[in-house]
Amino acid sequence: MAIGLKNLSTNKCIRYYAKEATINNEKSEFIKLTRWKDNDIFGCGLVYPPTNKLNEEFPYVFFTQNGKQIGRGVLLKDNSDEYKPEVFLKCCSVETNFGIIWRPNLLNMIFQNM
Repeated sequence: MAIGLKNLSTNKCIRYYAKEATINNEKSEFIKLTRWKDNDIFGCGLVYPPTNKLNEEFPYVFFTQNGKQIGRGVLLKDNSDEYKPEVFLKCCSVETNFGIIWRPNLLNMIFQNM
Protein backbone atom coordinates (compact mmCIF):
# COMPACT_ATOMS: atom_id res chain seq x y z
CA MET A 1 0.00 0.00 0.00
CA ALA A 2 1.21 3.48 -0.81
CA ILE A 3 -0.50 6.84 -0.36
CA GLY A 4 0.62 10.31 -1.30
CA LEU A 5 0.44 13.17 -3.74
CA LYS A 6 1.62 13.68 -7.31
CA ASN A 7 2.69 17.09 -8.60
CA LEU A 8 0.97 17.42 -11.98
CA SER A 9 3.42 20.14 -13.06
CA THR A 10 6.60 18.12 -12.46
CA ASN A 11 5.23 14.52 -12.33
CA LYS A 12 7.18 14.06 -9.08
CA CYS A 13 5.55 12.25 -6.17
CA ILE A 14 5.61 12.26 -2.40
CA ARG A 15 4.48 8.88 -1.05
CA TYR A 16 4.35 6.78 2.08
CA TYR A 17 5.09 3.10 1.35
CA ALA A 18 3.63 0.94 4.12
CA LYS A 19 5.50 -2.29 3.23
CA GLU A 20 8.89 -0.59 3.45
CA ALA A 21 7.73 1.92 6.11
CA THR A 22 9.35 4.79 4.20
CA ILE A 23 8.42 8.22 2.89
CA ASN A 24 9.73 9.04 -0.57
CA ASN A 25 10.04 12.79 -1.25
CA GLU A 26 10.12 14.63 -4.59
CA LYS A 27 13.91 14.25 -4.73
CA SER A 28 13.55 10.44 -4.53
CA GLU A 29 15.09 10.46 -1.04
CA PHE A 30 13.71 7.81 1.33
CA ILE A 31 12.99 8.50 5.00
CA LYS A 32 12.75 5.31 7.12
CA LEU A 33 9.91 5.05 9.65
CA THR A 34 8.44 2.50 12.06
CA ARG A 35 6.49 -0.57 10.94
CA TRP A 36 2.72 -0.94 10.79
CA LYS A 37 0.11 -3.54 11.76
CA ASP A 38 -3.12 -4.78 10.20
CA ASN A 39 -6.01 -2.35 10.73
CA ASP A 40 -3.71 0.67 11.06
CA ILE A 41 -5.20 3.84 9.57
CA PHE A 42 -3.00 5.99 7.35
CA GLY A 43 -3.52 9.56 6.23
CA CYS A 44 -1.89 12.15 4.03
CA GLY A 45 -2.41 15.91 4.27
CA LEU A 46 -1.35 18.96 2.28
CA VAL A 47 -1.11 22.27 4.15
CA TYR A 48 -0.89 25.60 2.33
CA PRO A 49 0.14 28.79 4.18
CA PRO A 50 -2.34 31.68 4.36
CA THR A 51 -2.44 33.68 1.12
CA ASN A 52 -0.86 36.71 2.82
CA LYS A 53 2.22 34.58 3.70
CA LEU A 54 2.81 32.77 0.40
CA ASN A 55 6.11 34.62 -0.11
CA GLU A 56 7.32 33.73 3.40
CA GLU A 57 6.21 30.13 3.90
CA PHE A 58 6.01 27.04 1.71
CA PRO A 59 3.27 24.40 1.71
CA TYR A 60 4.09 20.97 3.13
CA VAL A 61 2.84 17.39 3.04
CA PHE A 62 2.48 15.23 6.14
CA PHE A 63 1.50 11.61 6.82
CA THR A 64 -0.34 10.07 9.76
CA GLN A 65 -0.65 6.59 11.24
CA ASN A 66 -3.61 5.99 13.56
CA GLY A 67 -4.16 9.74 13.86
CA LYS A 68 -0.57 10.64 14.83
CA GLN A 69 1.89 12.32 12.50
CA ILE A 70 4.68 10.03 11.32
CA GLY A 71 8.00 11.40 10.19
CA ARG A 72 8.43 15.09 9.50
CA GLY A 73 6.47 17.24 7.10
CA VAL A 74 7.87 17.32 3.56
CA LEU A 75 8.41 20.91 2.45
CA LEU A 76 7.19 21.75 -1.08
CA LYS A 77 9.64 24.27 -2.51
CA ASP A 78 7.77 24.60 -5.82
CA ASN A 79 4.66 26.03 -4.09
CA SER A 80 2.55 24.32 -6.74
CA ASP A 81 -1.22 24.11 -6.53
CA GLU A 82 -1.41 21.12 -8.87
CA TYR A 83 -1.24 18.11 -6.56
CA LYS A 84 -3.40 15.02 -7.04
CA PRO A 85 -4.00 12.36 -4.35
CA GLU A 86 -2.71 8.85 -5.09
CA VAL A 87 -3.51 5.52 -3.46
CA PHE A 88 -1.88 2.23 -4.54
CA LEU A 89 -3.15 -1.09 -3.21
CA LYS A 90 -2.18 -4.74 -3.59
CA CYS A 91 -4.31 -7.44 -1.96
CA CYS A 92 -5.95 -5.23 0.63
CA SER A 93 -9.04 -3.10 1.06
CA VAL A 94 -9.33 0.62 1.62
CA GLU A 95 -11.81 3.12 2.98
CA THR A 96 -11.23 6.70 1.86
CA ASN A 97 -12.07 10.08 3.34
CA PHE A 98 -11.33 13.23 1.39
CA GLY A 99 -12.18 15.65 4.17
CA ILE A 100 -15.10 16.73 6.29
CA ILE A 101 -17.24 18.19 3.50
CA TRP A 102 -18.68 15.53 1.22
CA ARG A 103 -19.53 16.43 -2.36
CA PRO A 104 -21.54 13.74 -4.22
CA ASN A 105 -19.41 13.77 -7.36
CA LEU A 106 -16.06 14.10 -5.61
CA LEU A 107 -14.77 10.66 -6.56
CA ASN A 108 -15.79 11.19 -10.18
CA MET A 109 -13.89 14.51 -10.21
CA ILE A 110 -10.76 13.00 -8.68
CA PHE A 111 -10.60 9.85 -10.77
CA GLN A 112 -11.99 11.10 -14.10
CA ASN A 113 -8.56 11.26 -15.76
CA MET A 114 -7.26 7.89 -14.57
